[in-house]
Amino acid sequence: MHASLEMLKEKYILQSILDNANMLICAYNLDGEIIKFNSFGQKLTGYSESELIGCGWKKIFSESFTKEHINKYMKKLSKDEYCPVHENIIKCKDASEIEMELIDSFIYNSIGKKIGVIT
Repeated sequence: MHASLEMLKEKYILQSILDNANMLICAYNLDGEIIKFNSFGQKLTGYSESELIGCGWKKIFSESFTKEHINKYMKKLSKDEYCPVHENIIKCKDASEIEMELIDSFIYNSIGKKIGVIT
């Protein structure tokens, strides 16, 4: 019982960090589907998390962000080439755009298999 209580505490702490971070946090799986979009990102873009979960991450990136750059970036990720910092333009729900510098990290499961990316 004690171990499961500790796991719940850890889960709560991690969720609290995601919800209260004053930065946009977006996680997506290897298929590019958004799996988490934090509160700050929601306030910044006007999208609710439920509007984005399951959508391709391209939904929040500007049309002016070139396909060539996106394709190059995704190829690097698929080859395990780490490209942690890059610039991008985030598209808000009201059609405004925000230029941002993004920092990415891979997400791994409990056995070390890469399962996604967090921005």
